[in-house]
Amino acid sequence: MKRLYYFIFASILFCSTELLAIGPLDFGIKLGLSTPNDEISNVFNADRLQIDSLNGDLLLGAMSSGYHLGARVRFNLPLSDLSVVGGIGFHRFPQTNSNITIGQDTYEFGTSLNIIPITLDAQYQLFDLKLVKFYVQGGLSMNQIVYSVDYNNIPIPLQRDIPSSGTDNRFGVGFGGGFDISLALLSINVYADYSITNMINADENEESKRFLALGVGVWF
Repeated sequence: MKRLYYFIFASILFCSTELLAIGPLDFGIKLGLSTPNDEISNVFNADRLQIDSLNGDLLLGAMSSGYHLGARVRFNLPLSDLSVVGGIGFHRFPQTNSNITIGQDTYEFGTSLNIIPITLDAQYQLFDLKLVKFYVQGGLSMNQIVYSVDYNNIPIPLQRDIPSSGTDNRFGVGFGGGFDISLALLSINVYADYSITNMINADENEESKRFLALGVGVWF
């Protein structure tokens, strides 16, 4: 799956090089806050954890807001208000404490999560106020969801049955909007994007994992 990620990212770069020959191309960076829904912390995608001899009920904590950063490229279609935007990002969510109950005993563990999306969006310019341009956008994403587990007070014999880390690969969708402020040599971008990370190829009982990204960026 990692090879597929590298292939998609290399394809975006290659297409960007080809598009540069036929139309204006912008390169950008961005950063901001990422606010998740409650299911983001459910790294096991279940209400119960049943692995080997372990059988316990999960009580998940709500994951706090994290941060994100990313790089992107935008091809502005000639004589059109439509653009194609490709990019790669990194969303980091802080450790969240949850509980697992096994029989009469309850133990605490922590989970940390990173989401690495590769995105391809269509962006449409709504209107242009000379220095400020407003837009909406939507598209597809390929998301690598990487988690790690801190065992906290879980006894060592049980730790062998609980994965310390893992990776899920999901396809999702996203939509949002924002505005660009045109300056002499660059543009300042303010945006809000809403992402559903696991709309496609999720596990059977996996709930929808979503987050809202608010931030600022720069287009060169």
